[in-house]
Amino acid sequence: MSPEYRRIAYLTAVFTGLRFQELQQLECGDVIFDGENSRLNVRGSTTKNGKDASIGLVPALEAALRDYISADAEPSDKVFRMGVPRSRTLKIDLKEAGVPYRDSRGHVAVFHSFRKTWGTYLQREGVEERLAMS
Repeated sequence: MSPEYRRIAYLTAVFTGLRFQELQQLECGDVIFDGENSRLNVRGSTTKNGKDASIGLVPALEAALRDYISADAEPSDKVFRMGVPRSRTLKIDLKEAGVPYRDSRGHVAVFHSFRKTWGTYLQREGVEERLAMS
């Protein structure tokens, strides 16, 4: 089983659609715990399109981040202080979890796959494409 810091990074990627670089730059002050309004405030200076974004947290991710982020963390501390797993580490974690790196159709599981998973989730939940894109 992969270490907690990697599991939380993967979980955050799956349930937010954030890119690798965006996750690396996520700070504790960007994580807002506010009940039903819990969210990540992603700074435009860290996003590919240069725009601020607010991403609601699903309950499982909110709980995981609450447990993971130290109570004495400074707002400017990185959420993923031990880093976000790179491709080589992801490949190891996939193997350990019994998930093939390459499926029967030849598709490979890379970090960007988490973003696609999030998009699929939004589509299945009926979120309009334009809203999902933002």
